[in-house]
Amino acid sequence: MPFETNRPNVNEDVVYQPQRKRVYDKRWVLQFGLAALTGTQIVTWPRKGWASPQEVLADPAFQGAGIAYLEGGQIAKSESFGAIETGGDRITAQTLFQAASISKTVNALAILSLSDRGEIDLDRPINDQLRNWKLPGRYADRVTPAMLLSHTAGANVPGFEGYAHDAQTPTLIEILNGSGRTNSAPAIAAMEPGIFRYSGGGITVLQVLLEDVTGKDYATFVQREILAPLLMNSSTMGALEPNVSKHAWGHDGDANRITGGYRLYPERAAAGLWTTPSDLCRMGNAILHAVAGAPGGVLLPQTAARMIQPVSALSGLGLFIHHDGVLSHWGHNAGYISAFLADPHTQTAVAIMANSEVSATVLEALFNRMNPPFAFPS
Repeated sequence: MPFETNRPNVNEDVVYQPQRKRVYDKRWVLQFGLAALTGTQIVTWPRKGWASPQEVLADPAFQGAGIAYLEGGQIAKSESFGAIETGGDRITAQTLFQAASISKTVNALAILSLSDRGEIDLDRPINDQLRNWKLPGRYADRVTPAMLLSHTAGANVPGFEGYAHDAQTPTLIEILNGSGRTNSAPAIAAMEPGIFRYSGGGITVLQVLLEDVTGKDYATFVQREILAPLLMNSSTMGALEPNVSKHAWGHDGDANRITGGYRLYPERAAAGLWTTPSDLCRMGNAILHAVAGAPGGVLLPQTAARMIQPVSALSGLGLFIHHDGVLSHWGHNAGYISAFLADPHTQTAVAIMANSEVSATVLEALFNRMNPPFAFPS
């Protein structure tokens, strides 16, 4: 059995010392947010004068976090820090966080699994496969599911703001049309395909495609066909159950709780996953096994190989592939920052989830606590 530990000696009030000098410049928060949005590291973070992990966790911008490390197909280490909110319950290995854009990797597994079944053609124009809505725009007839997965379709709408957690959210078609109560622009194939342009709007088109092809609600299908088989038993693409009280509340870059505690993201394929670091590592384990050609994997070996083949700007299908072969995806919703990394060479994975908008400095310090056999991408 994998073991998970909660370390109360790390989880002390040292996390809440506002009098401590910040160990990073607020510029890195903005830069990391841009990196999380694009899925690539568009800046070179400083490599000299790093604070110790304990000093980073003492920074007043830090509210809480969870980390997990997978090795040999098992959760080898897990640590939790801070609280779900100031004065609230301690974060544990079972605490749920919003995974934000890491949802796109789960979505890719769902779309690619349907491709393996012959229900979706990755290279056929998506408008030939959509039934209840069509992608508009000058280049729409050239857009394929594979292009949308790799952010090379020329689609717009980089990300989503989310909605108040007690709001009546717009329908998926309203979101794509930019109508009704929607707070984002309509999804359009406005630019020529082929160049990397990060598009949460394009991923939302795939959410419609999945529902069209399967006849199932997106969250229900993903729960049954992806999350449950991968033993991601704490995860959901749907709304939180009314009795789920052990989720972390989101906080801004000054560790102030965001209005309402969290936002809703009906754009589930792009940003809707609630999960834990351990469950993200289980997802990583499934991808690593599929890439290695293990029998009974979530994807056929040839599909997994295509998933991690860079298409443009290090972007594969639902993942980013760094020059050393490390796979990753980053996430940034209002109040939450997360990172997922997996190394096919060592068959190891790390997931980090924070309930405040911390900098990359904090993520790297948490990553280094796990002492994985691969480096934090730079």
